[in-house]
Amino acid sequence: MRVRIDPNVRVRGNATRVGFEDFEGLDPADLHVGEVVTVYEPEAGLRGEGAIVEVDPAKQLVIVAVDWSSLLPEAAWADWDVQVAAMVAGAEDRLKQPVKVDNLDELRARLAAREA
Repeated sequence: MRVRIDPNVRVRGNATRVGFEDFEGLDPADLHVGEVVTVYEPEAGLRGEGAIVEVDPAKQLVIVAVDWSSLLPEAAWADWDVQVAAMVAGAEDRLKQPVKVDNLDELRARLAAREA
């Protein structure tokens, strides 16, 4: 989930305040405290990491703890994006593979050995 931030708005030390409208593709019901988000600042082309600290549905405001040291130009994140895409594709491929009986039998044997 991506959220637009203003690095000049700081609350509670290293956090920032954003509105529901600052989230891309947001359904406010999907916001949860502790959820990791990608923060970005479009004017400077910066992107980094953050986590939701507080959600106020009545005011439609969210407090996001930002790892300010992670704010880097979008281009610096290109390698990361490629690696994440490869991991996602690999996970999807593994989910499509049938379970091998040999592997399942081996797993059951290991679990049984631990319980004994």
